[in-house]
Order: sequence, then structure tokens, then C-alpha cells
Amino acid sequence: MEPIHYEDVAEFIAKFSRERTRKHPVRPETWIEQDLHIMGEDAIGLLIQAEEYFGISWPEGDGFRKLFNIDEHEYLFGSEGLDPIGVFYWGEYKFRKMRGIPEPKYLDLRVSEFYRAIRTLHDEMRW
Repeated sequence: MEPIHYEDVAEFIAKFSRERTRKHPVRPETWIEQDLHIMGEDAIGLLIQAEEYFGISWPEGDGFRKLFNIDEHEYLFGSEGLDPIGVFYWGEYKFRKMRGIPEPKYLDLRVSEFYRAIRTLHDEMRW
């Protein structure tokens, strides 16, 4: 199994987001959600296609959080478009506040961080 290079991941993301990369070329500092507008179901598709393309398997639960350095109540990528459930957000906010539950925080990911995660998983599979 050959090692994965940054250029491999950048090319994969550019192909995945053809239309979006016209305004924002894929660079290490490019934000996947903010710059390329990959979020929600598109972000899930990116993760699934990356598994198939690079021959990796994303870890589940705490392994995924550890790989991306995500704390409890933090999530990768937000939802796309209008959230019809958001109408009830005020009630959820009050419920969380009364119970002392922190607000969920949605994190964006730089292409360089995505590359690092893919390379880490790929290197682990090589051994």
C-alpha cells in the first residue's frame, strides 16, 4: 500500500466539490464548510467517498472524536439549508440551560486536518 500524500487528498476534495472549487482552490488552509460549502449530507458523502477512495474506515464514537480532536458536545460540520426543527430551538435552548447541558458546537475542518486524519488511518492500516 503506497503512502497517501497531501496532493492525493486535495485532488479528491477538488473532484468531490467540482463547482465549489472554482472560487476557492483547495489548499491546506481551505475550510471544508466555510470555503467549499460542504456540510450536512454533502459532508457525510465526503466521508463515505473518502473511505472508498482511500481504502480507510472511519473509527466510531470516541475513536472518531479523538482522530479529529473533538470534545463532547462538538460536532463536525453543521446542517445544510433551512432547519425546520430550528423553529423549536428556543424550547431546546431553555431545556439545555435548565439542565446545565452545553450548547452543541459545530466545527469546521481545514483540508490539512482532513488529510492528517486520512493519512493517520491509512498508515495504521499499513501495519
